[in-house]
Amino acid sequence: MGSVVEKYKEIDEKLREHKKFSAGILKLLEPVNLSEEKEKFMRTGEEPKFKYPFVLFNPRDTIKRLCELKVPEGELHEIYANKIEELINLAYIILHRGERNEVLEYSTKVYGKPSPALVREALNIMKNTAGKRPSPTRYGKKYDCRYAKTLFEETIRNYGIKGWIVELSRKTLVTVMPLEKKVLVPYGREFTTYELRRLVVHEVGVHVLRAENGHNQPLHIFASGFPNNTETEEGLAVYMEKATKLLERERLRNYAGRVIAVDMVVKGYTFSETFSKLKELGFNDDDAFTLTFRAFRGGAFTKDYLYLKGLLEIERIAKRRGVLKLLYLGRVTYPYLETLQNLLENREIKAPFYMPKGMRSLARAENLLKHAETLIRRVIRRSIKSLPELPKLEVIDSEVGRKITHDLRAALRKWRATLRTRV
Repeated sequence: MGSVVEKYKEIDEKLREHKKFSAGILKLLEPVNLSEEKEKFMRTGEEPKFKYPFVLFNPRDTIKRLCELKVPEGELHEIYANKIEELINLAYIILHRGERNEVLEYSTKVYGKPSPALVREALNIMKNTAGKRPSPTRYGKKYDCRYAKTLFEETIRNYGIKGWIVELSRKTLVTVMPLEKKVLVPYGREFTTYELRRLVVHEVGVHVLRAENGHNQPLHIFASGFPNNTETEEGLAVYMEKATKLLERERLRNYAGRVIAVDMVVKGYTFSETFSKLKELGFNDDDAFTLTFRAFRGGAFTKDYLYLKGLLEIERIAKRRGVLKLLYLGRVTYPYLETLQNLLENREIKAPFYMPKGMRSLARAENLLKHAETLIRRVIRRSIKSLPELPKLEVIDSEVGRKITHDLRAALRKWRATLRTRV
């Protein structure tokens, strides 16, 4: 591979030793007494006192070893330096579990905190969706967990991906484990047709494909995840749900509720005050408790607000041609798009092999747009008075597809107008 890859091979391998720690942090923030504390809180309103699982490593040793790592100067210095800093702060979170102020300090260093504008956007979503009937897609035929497992297996196989395992789990949500190449399906859970369609788009179409593309790259960080991967990873997943018309009002409200819960944790409100606020906003007891608990994990865990923030950021940058393709180079993040483009153009990394099936049409549309512009520029240069025949654009049935189609037509109108003034 190229010189850039070779320069960062050593630091990449050293960070690879910490993959189990970085991938397992959420498990270490899952209280072992969650159900008991929930029952007590619902009954008495007493503030929960969570207990956490035993840590099998010494966070201080991990921090020391991470601080000793040296990152070479160059194109990827910022990515690796920020990743090391992120891992150090995550280790401090584990070290201080249960200590709210300390965990909040390190959590905001990793994930940040909601801006006033984002909080206003979340409240607007809550207001605009309040009192509406549940989406009809929540009803209808149900499929058991074994059917869901088979569906995920067939979807992954249809992409031509090998080496992934789909298994039943005691987890409550469908979970993708990118480093282990596993998809976990909750045992005993039932799914509607709509849920399964959404989960295929979200879990396979984003998490599995990005992870598999990352495993195919010459550096492991493309599979383990760039710094602050959550915002891009989950933002893109929700964006794809929305683009395929699979984002329900209830889920959008849930993402908005996460912003409110995290904002209240940051501002110093108690567990019960946060729970009460979410109840006022229309959440039932179970949902309000879950949203509150997620924000209070470990003491104060701010990660959850990034789902909505990520969606809004991806919507903003997706208007630029070629961005979505770059985001499928692996588990990469949007702040480094320029670096990724340079690496791709210099053939330091591989173009994404696996893309969502709908995005293959989008990529073709983008190529047609580029080709059409090239043809018309050529006409202008040669001062030819007649326009060449331009390729037809197939109809794409998605919000993103319609946007690209609109951009193509606008570009053609622009270049035709330019041609008329030049010839």
